[in-house]
Amino acid sequence: MAGLVPLRHVVLARTIWHQLREKLTFEVEAFKIVVALRVGFILLAVLAWVLYPKDLSGVFSDFALPDFPVWHNRLLGMWGTWDASWYMQIADQGYLADTNSLAFFPLYPLLVSLVGRLLGNSYLLAGLLISTVLAWASLVLLHRLVTFDFQPHLARRAVLYLCAFPVAFYLFAIYTEALYLVLVLLFFLMIRQRHQWWWAGLLAALAALTRSPGVLLIIPFAWEWSRYQLSTVVLQPGTDTSFLWKAKLRALLKPSALALALPLLVLLGWNVYQQLVLNVPADALLQAQAHWQRSFAWPWTTIVDGLRVFFSPGPAGLPIFSISWDMPKHLLDAVFLVLGLVSLAYACWECWRRRLPFSYLLFMGTNILLPLLTPVRHEPVQSFPRFILVIFPIFILLAQLSLRSRWWYYFSICTSVALQALLLARFANGFWVA
Repeated sequence: MAGLVPLRHVVLARTIWHQLREKLTFEVEAFKIVVALRVGFILLAVLAWVLYPKDLSGVFSDFALPDFPVWHNRLLGMWGTWDASWYMQIADQGYLADTNSLAFFPLYPLLVSLVGRLLGNSYLLAGLLISTVLAWASLVLLHRLVTFDFQPHLARRAVLYLCAFPVAFYLFAIYTEALYLVLVLLFFLMIRQRHQWWWAGLLAALAALTRSPGVLLIIPFAWEWSRYQLSTVVLQPGTDTSFLWKAKLRALLKPSALALALPLLVLLGWNVYQQLVLNVPADALLQAQAHWQRSFAWPWTTIVDGLRVFFSPGPAGLPIFSISWDMPKHLLDAVFLVLGLVSLAYACWECWRRRLPFSYLLFMGTNILLPLLTPVRHEPVQSFPRFILVIFPIFILLAQLSLRSRWWYYFSICTSVALQALLLARFANGFWVA
């Protein structure tokens, strides 16, 4: 009959639909997870306000941001406290030479500024929207990367550990964690799965404009690039050794090697922009970091000072913290310092056993080392839980352990979720967490 769709077209459409649905299965699951987490965080925050009421009316006063009605201030404003206030201020007013705002890297506030203008200069809503989308993308990309390097069941378990991590709620706050994690995961997909070196260089450059450890992606980048280029050298048996070395040298003299320099070039461009447009000295970034009391120290010194919290009940026995003492905060930083160091040691073992890519180990090492080289004066390992949050190989290691021990799986997940609820209650009431 005229007007009826041919059967073969119906079959083709249904086949395409089923293939697309299978391909996007985890993307849909990740969307559901993000919605569930966002709603769950709101409910936990409301419970925290009921049980431990605290006035948050002055949270934004120091940064000249708009006042919010009480429930907007509670439900939305809680995600814009502490460092988030600086990102919103930069998005609204740009960098101001006398506020030491240069300590905060430009890519994330630029995104908040662009989206905020589309939303009627509502930078709070813009930041929440951006972070929520990026949180979803981080789950999808982590699953995709771990599936490529390992197995789908391990990928799902790694995503679970990321969501259950005690400070995972920072992925939903107006902070750089979600953006940095997405860029890092895309970067590793480019260098390990696609071998798209220029795209990898661009992603590393964007990561360098998001957080200071981003520039250190050059190190795993150089390893993966050189390993891939040398793997393309194939000579016939019996070939003279001199030809082999020449072939390897030619393999390393590829134009794509220039992609390694992109993060450094972008940071150099950002420094030049600061001097020409913002009219600040060349070392303005270092001065801003010094304002926030970050300075150079040897890693072992930072580790010792960070762990001393375990051996003293308070500032009387721990002079280094006498100016600012908060037992839960310092204890949390120290615990996550231990977690980072133990994870790094375990990653070395797994890498030696060829159960973890060496580039993952390099990424872990550089992202743990940099905060140890630049401690805060009175709180050496301040923000260490957030630094650990974006080191995705840790979640792979936790997932591997959970597949070997059911006891460890239940213990680690229950402990992480319980600690996350406690820390979210603290965060929702305006306390510093990480």
